[in-house]
Amino acid sequence: MVSIVSAAGSGRNSYRALSWLFIAIASIIPFVYSTKVWHFATAPKEAVIQIGIMVVMSIWMFTGRDRRIYFPAVFIPVMIFMSYCAVTMAWAINPYESFITVLQWTISAMALLIVANIINKDHLLKALLFSAVLVSIAGIIHLTISPDAWREIPSIMFANAHQASFYVLMCLSIAFYFSGWYLLGVIPIGTFLVLENSETVIVALCVMGICTLIYYVRFQSPQVLIMGCVFVFMALVMVAPSTKTDTLSEKDTSINIDQFKIGSRKALYQRALSMVRDFPQGIGINNLKIHYPLYLKGEKRWETTPKTQTTYVHNDYLQLLIEAGIAGFLLFVLAVFAGICSLDWKNRRTPFVFVSILSLWVISSAQFSMYQAWAPFLLFCFLGVGQCEE
Repeated sequence: MVSIVSAAGSGRNSYRALSWLFIAIASIIPFVYSTKVWHFATAPKEAVIQIGIMVVMSIWMFTGRDRRIYFPAVFIPVMIFMSYCAVTMAWAINPYESFITVLQWTISAMALLIVANIINKDHLLKALLFSAVLVSIAGIIHLTISPDAWREIPSIMFANAHQASFYVLMCLSIAFYFSGWYLLGVIPIGTFLVLENSETVIVALCVMGICTLIYYVRFQSPQVLIMGCVFVFMALVMVAPSTKTDTLSEKDTSINIDQFKIGSRKALYQRALSMVRDFPQGIGINNLKIHYPLYLKGEKRWETTPKTQTTYVHNDYLQLLIEAGIAGFLLFVLAVFAGICSLDWKNRRTPFVFVSILSLWVISSAQFSMYQAWAPFLLFCFLGVGQCEE
């Protein structure tokens, strides 16, 4: 009997240690970066996420062999989608690019299992909120000291200020989950979002606010009502003095180098749709930059650099349709619906993490966040938090 109790206590201690290790990894991710190469500003994040998750998974599998693993319903559709993405490497021109991205997504998906099984969810949410607050403070300092350089200089930890704003937006709703923590999250995060003033964030806040208020009408939660009102108010504040946009236009963001021209977002989408028609089976994950120059009709093709080549179409859904093909995109849609259905709405954390997930879905319609290391990691963490508590 003593040995059984001792073993149980040892198991609980090991899980507690693993929980804190995972939380520490999740909280430092925004602060791991490199400014030497623009596109690699988030590469160190990928390394930390992948190594950290593999270490936690390995220790967990070794120490918890006698404990049943809870597999959320969304896990199987996600793995089917990941498997098909891996299959697209067979016809990708550069399978290495595909492998790196699919590996990143797959390992990030392991966070879903870890969070759903062994992580103290309240501690994880507090750590993510605290990290977002620090990112916001750093972003405020950056934007107020050198606002004209917001595109060229990473907002402390990210490739640009937009990506930093998307990260903190995903963590904003957490502040409303913890009673008395509203101001801690809303003031610094809200200030940074207003200063950065991204159109994508404005749209996301509107959608988040509307969905949150609809949820309040049904469930009558005061915290949810406050959250929805704050989202709508922030969107109105950002719209009123808006002088900056993150939408590409011929006037401000076209780049002309050696007769090579990156045109408007509309032209980008038109070329992307042509690629879908030509490659219904997909071109392989993260292979867009290889095919895209072939669709620059009438323009001189030249050797692009990491700062000017078209790597993303600034719409994750359209990019997946191009790279994973029609079948892969349908599997992705299936995984999204499975994710919604897998959430436990009796879990008091679920409304808040769902809003965080919703923000990523909106952002992905105009950006390339799912191809950044932090976004899929946060997505699977929030999905894990919203699962049924056993």
